[in-house]
Formats: sequence, structure tokens, C-alpha cells
Amino acid sequence: PDLEGKLTKELKIFSLNARLRDEMSLFLNVLLINHSCAPNAFSEIIDDGSCEVRATKDISKGGEITLLYGVFDYTYKRLGCNVNERMQAIKNRFFFDCKCCVCTGDVPDQEDITKELLVLHDRLDQETATQSEEIPSIFVLAIDKLVDLNLRLYIGSVYDKIRALKMMAWTAFKIKDADRLDRATKQIKKIAEETELKNVMMLYEEMMRNYY
Repeated sequence: PDLEGKLTKELKIFSLNARLRDEMSLFLNVLLINHSCAPNAFSEIIDDGSCEVRATKDISKGGEITLLYGVFDYTYKRLGCNVNERMQAIKNRFFFDCKCCVCTGDVPDQEDITKELLVLHDRLDQETATQSEEIPSIFVLAIDKLVDLNLRLYIGSVYDKIRALKMMAWTAFKIKDADRLDRATKQIKKIAEETELKNVMMLYEEMMRNYY
């Protein structure tokens, strides 16, 4: 408001493209990477302040590297479960028409999976579960389903899968279910080793300290 309209266009462009850690920064090479709702890479700011891009899926030789624009808490909860909702949400925020593989229909079954996930999230009440002396078995089974569906989902960030696995690990630890805890931590370790994302490896190491 203090600028009284001066540079508002430039500031809007900057804020949409900047990354925030200790301060807002533009990483010009990273900005050249196109968006996809089913990205094959993820970018993260590392300790020296630079930004690394790492593959999260196999990329064919000559294939395009893509990122998910914006970091969402469960992507499908922000972008909706069908292509029209998702494309409109992206256009409203980033001002372009998405033509990625899922928005053009090249990747099947994604809408059905996201619909199931949204129904599950409506049923999951982690706050109530944490306040109960015993976690209901229906909550535990819902977490299992949440993890399975997220691992099958192409849409969204790799962190959608990590969040679901974190919830499974926390629940398994609370109910002393060693098998579920082992499954969750091994899957997070697998993602960390395949992607070499430092934040995922740090999460895995923290979980090993806290849960084992």
C-alpha cells in the first residue's frame, strides 16, 4: 500500500516467481522450467542458499523437465479433483492455460483417485484422533488407503506422498504397530534415496530418531 500503485505489476510478477527461505529470491534458471500438474522434478533451496532441481521420476533422454508451480498442502485439495477445476485454479493464480499430460488427458484414472482422496480427507479427523486415548481402527485403515492412493497419484508434489507417509508413521507409532511404521519409514527412505532430496532425507533421519 505504501507504493501507491507504483511497480505493482513488477512486484506481482516477482512475488509469484520468488522462493522464500530467509529472504525472497529469484532463481533465474529454475524459472525457465515449465509447469506440470504431474511434475517429474522438484526444486529445493539448500544450505548454501542455492536452489537444486532433482528428478522425482524417471525422465527419458531428451524429455522435458517439469516442476509443479507453487507448493501446496496436498495439491489435489487446492486444485480440485477434475481437470476443469484444476485448470481454472492454475489460471487464476499463474495466468496461463495448463497443457500438461494430465490436463490434456494423457494420464488416465487421476480424477477417480483424487475424488477418493478428497472423500478420505473429509473423513479423517487427526485432531480428534490425537485427543482420544485410543486411535479408532477406522482412522488407521483410512490412513492406509490415503497412502496407497497417494503413491498411485501422478498429480502433485512428491511431498503429497511424504505427508501421507508421515501421517501413517505417526499413527503406527501411536498404536505401536511396528509393521505399519516400518512400511512408512522404508517408503520415505526409498523416496529420499531415489530423489536425493535433502529435506526428505532429513525427515527420514528425524523419524528414525523419534520413532525407533
